Amino acid sequence: TKETLLPKLHNIKEKINNILQDSRNGRLIKNGINIAIVGKPNVGKSSILNKLLDEEKAIVTNIAGTTRDIVEGSMTLNGFLVNFIDTAGIRETNDVVEKIGVEKSLKVIDEADLIIIVLNNNEEMTDYEKELIESVPEEKRIIFVNKSDLDTKLSLNDEFITGNTLSYDNLEPLRK
Repeated sequence: TKETLLPKLHNIKEKINNILQDSRNGRLIKNGINIAIVGKPNVGKSSILNKLLDEEKAIVTNIAGTTRDIVEGSMTLNGFLVNFIDTAGIRETNDVVEKIGVEKSLKVIDEADLIIIVLNNNEEMTDYEKELIESVPEEKRIIFVNKSDLDTKLSLNDEFITGNTLSYDNLEPLRK
């Protein structure tokens, strides 16, 4: 009957949810936490990756679209393996190679455990950036406002971390 089966089904559902959560936690412990660094071109994604890893993993230039493919690097942070994924700048483009990079970036956003959305302090937010922030749940994102040493043109209502990629010290709040 309903009175007999319903409590048992709720109990089974709770046990299944606990198993699923434990398996997710086990995957994170075994494989690490995948953190995607995303944003439009030239916001400092590759510089952030290089500074956090303390190595020149990604090519950094002032030319928009330098990163066209995924660049990954790992480190141990507070005892956990963290896999950083630097993505191509997301924008509309006619360049075939850059389009593939943008498609890969969008896929990484869907699959990552955490997203660092990078914005420029010295530029107004684009519609795409607003959509990106709205599309990623708050518990799955960190907003990092880069280039804090420049004049502020960015207006943002969400919580964010401020810094710049000129020195590692300026990324310490993001690392924490």
